[in-house]
Amino acid sequence: MEELKKFLNPLLFVIIIISFFLPFFNITCQQQKITSITGYDLVTGTTISSNNLAKGLNSTSAQQNDFNNGTKSDTVSPQPLALIALLLAIGGLIFSFFEKFSDIGSAIAGLLGVLSIFFLNTVISETILGKINYQPLTVECASGFYIAIILFLLLFMYNAYLFSQRVMYKPDDVHTPGVRMRFCQNCGSENDLVSMYCNKCGSRM
Repeated sequence: MEELKKFLNPLLFVIIIISFFLPFFNITCQQQKITSITGYDLVTGTTISSNNLAKGLNSTSAQQNDFNNGTKSDTVSPQPLALIALLLAIGGLIFSFFEKFSDIGSAIAGLLGVLSIFFLNTVISETILGKINYQPLTVECASGFYIAIILFLLLFMYNAYLFSQRVMYKPDDVHTPGVRMRFCQNCGSENDLVSMYCNKCGSRM
């Protein structure tokens, strides 16, 4: 478990960061994708153009005219929840290189990341559609959104488990006097002869 954590945590956080450059939300009309908004667009803010949306509409010319007359290019302001989620991924990546804080830091980053992405989903539809104001359009979650929330959740559960194991089998600061030592077959760390579980990795002796 400890060896797996050394490369698994950084790898998952890097994938989450990359997912922000993938589509987080698709704007669709009658189940047809019109345009996409990446996680990076949500962090920095973006402009939604009615002309670009109108090109993708698969409808009558009258409906397109109504759309063009009723909307204009508008800016979607940076979303704080998207920025928080990205910073949590970067912070979790940094924490994952410190063995002492890797599990608890990654677990906290994973939990807060899940919450940030989840609540982002609840507010983004109203935010975007409020700017466009065109009834047939809908906002759907895309690949980047699902990758980020699933990996954040996986990081939380995996590292929470590691942290609970570390607390449950916390090593004593001083070995029992006069007791011979033996080594864990899993990680090679030194343990009291009477220990049932390894002081470092928690494996059964």
